[in-house]
Amino acid sequence: MRGDKLLKALEIIEKTSINLVNFVAAFSGSKFESAKKLSNFRMTDSAPVTAEIGAYLKERRKAQYYISFLKREGFVAVKDEKVGLTQRGYLKLKFLKSNSADKLPVGNYSATKSSNIVLFAFDIQEKRRKIRDWLRVVLKRIGFNMIQQSVWIGKVNIPEDFLNDLRQLQILENVEILAVTKSGSLNRLS
Repeated sequence: MRGDKLLKALEIIEKTSINLVNFVAAFSGSKFESAKKLSNFRMTDSAPVTAEIGAYLKERRKAQYYISFLKREGFVAVKDEKVGLTQRGYLKLKFLKSNSADKLPVGNYSATKSSNIVLFAFDIQEKRRKIRDWLRVVLKRIGFNMIQQSVWIGKVNIPEDFLNDLRQLQILENVEILAVTKSGSLNRLS
């Protein structure tokens, strides 16, 4: 998701008074051994750069470029080789954390067939459009057919983990699930 990399970097800086070398190692995910090997490695014209050292250098450059980006944007300040969040950095971190709370579950649920027709209806506000769109995709994957955009029907047992995700997203109160025992005109739809 957009902003995950920035969120990770700002969280690392917020939790520790980290120096630049440790930030590079933590942010790039490089192993301590690679850093140790690099510090003991003498670069000369005759010494070839191994793939491992080349990869570490590439990761280190990426992290250094990212630190430059964070400084340019005013999210961090470097003082005495220590990287720390600025006021703007704290505000951006707070914003990113609040947005990451809105992440939607993956939605790969395994549903089983049911002998009963299940009617699934929801009424979710327009400002939560992402959740509505996610819900429609998941309902289709599970095996429901759309009658209207917010009314779905199918012969499917609703997975418990799907209901848990609806509860976690705080939309279960906006959902009605009905088992249809007498089909009437719905017989042609199932």
